[in-house]
This record gives sequence, C-alpha cells and structure tokens, in this order.
Amino acid sequence: MDRDITDPSAVVWRRLKPLLPARSSAPQGSRPWADDERCLIGIV
Repeated sequence: MDRDITDPSAVVWRRLKPLLPARSSAPQGSRPWADDERCLIGIV
C-alpha cells in the first residue's frame, strides 16, 4: 500500500508495525493470513 506520508493511518501503522509479533507461516491447507495493515485500517 503506497500512501502519502501525511496519511494518519500510515503514521499509526509505522508506529505499530514493530510491536506486532513475528508471524509463522500458515498451516498447510488453511486460509492465508490477512494483511495486518488493512485490518488495522478497517478497525480504525
């Protein structure tokens, strides 16, 4: 996602991303992980 540096959600994402735990790969046959940034924007 390319957004302008003044976008408030981009600023929030840059601050929160390092705080998220590392993600392991999805188990075989399961649904792929949703994008963390898109989920955050949806919540905000």
